[in-house]
Amino acid sequence: MKKLLTALSVAAAFSAPAQTLFTYGKETVSAPDFIAAFQKAAQGTVTDKALLEYRDLYIASRLKIKEAKDLRLDTLPQLLADLASLRQQIIPAYLTDKESMNRMVAEAFARQQKDLRVAHIFIRIGGDGKAAEAKKEAVAQALRKSDFALVAKTHSDDPNAKSNGGDLGWITAFSLPYELENLAYSTPVGQVSPPYRSGAGYHFFKVTGSRKAMGRVKAAQILLAVPPNSTEA
Repeated sequence: MKKLLTALSVAAAFSAPAQTLFTYGKETVSAPDFIAAFQKAAQGTVTDKALLEYRDLYIASRLKIKEAKDLRLDTLPQLLADLASLRQQIIPAYLTDKESMNRMVAEAFARQQKDLRVAHIFIRIGGDGKAAEAKKEAVAQALRKSDFALVAKTHSDDPNAKSNGGDLGWITAFSLPYELENLAYSTPVGQVSPPYRSGAGYHFFKVTGSRKAMGRVKAAQILLAVPPNSTEA
């Protein structure tokens, strides 16, 4: 593994074509960025297999961030924070736990077989936790009597909700931060999720539709720059 990682580092430092490790759409990821992320996430004994598995997760996380931006979810501060913490909270555990890795892969594959249409209400906590708690309860009560879109327009702290009624469109695996993805996929169509508290506020989801997966994010190109003298092991 050390040989492969060293080869990547040397290639990134001295070979201009190897500066770009892969591209997706108009976005590029450099070898130094990938190496820095891997070294930060790696725990315990590191192997070539771990490096390659991390590469796949790293690509998935970058596509996830792109999808969030395409859906304009990056305008929500709490989702930005959740996306920023993805590698620290999720990837290190899967990098060193084969069982968890296999479970996540199977889960992602199953979720990628269908898309969900979801709507979202966000209640910001800010500096007043009691006020946010009271607003959460008010929203929960309002949802028992009123249409989700109307409650989103009048109560959600997501500015986009005033015009779209909280509708996020169609999502699939990797479209949302993992905890929110779990919330969406565990909520039946037509139902409203229980409130979920993240670091920045409370979230309500309503799943408004389900369909066979159409595929939302496509990588125009993924180019892995491998130095000619490197080995697989």
